[in-house]
Amino acid sequence: MAVFKNIIDILRIFLGNIDSKEIPKKGSITAIGGVIYYFAEYLLMVIAAAIVGFLRYYEWSVLEIFLILWPGNILVSYLIVRANDGSGVDFTFFQGYSRLTMQLPWENMALKILGIIAAIPIVGFTIFWQGAGPMVIFLKTRGHFKKEILGIILLAVSGLQMGIWTWLYVLGYESISDLIYGLR
Repeated sequence: MAVFKNIIDILRIFLGNIDSKEIPKKGSITAIGGVIYYFAEYLLMVIAAAIVGFLRYYEWSVLEIFLILWPGNILVSYLIVRANDGSGVDFTFFQGYSRLTMQLPWENMALKILGIIAAIPIVGFTIFWQGAGPMVIFLKTRGHFKKEILGIILLAVSGLQMGIWTWLYVLGYESISDLIYGLR
């Protein structure tokens, strides 16, 4: 029964320090929001890949493609933060991750340090995969950053992520085009 209570405590913290009776409703809404968000995220990846393919076909440089994609990534990241804040639904799950790394009832200093260490892969995951929006949501929930700093983080992480993904998209396009042209 102690394990069940711990799972309830984890869900309660993840969903915003709610009463355990609210978990089914808020959990369902969060899960539905997450499904929609992750579907939209993959759709945006397909759109970005199509843009890169189109631009590379017309021989745009990697830098030119990056300069086209980066402002779009900044806008999408900003809209994700605004939608997450405005909806009251943690559809990215990053408010929950942040609360868990800060608020789990760690009994001793070693476990508190483990909570801090647990935040490190989450931050890495946002830089490579999730993007600047979830990174800002994660950090904003922690409450240690001013709005201006979060804006700079959004721009920097967005640029870093778009630099990585532009390079990967171009590499993928060139590999596929080399394969297709090699089959002729």
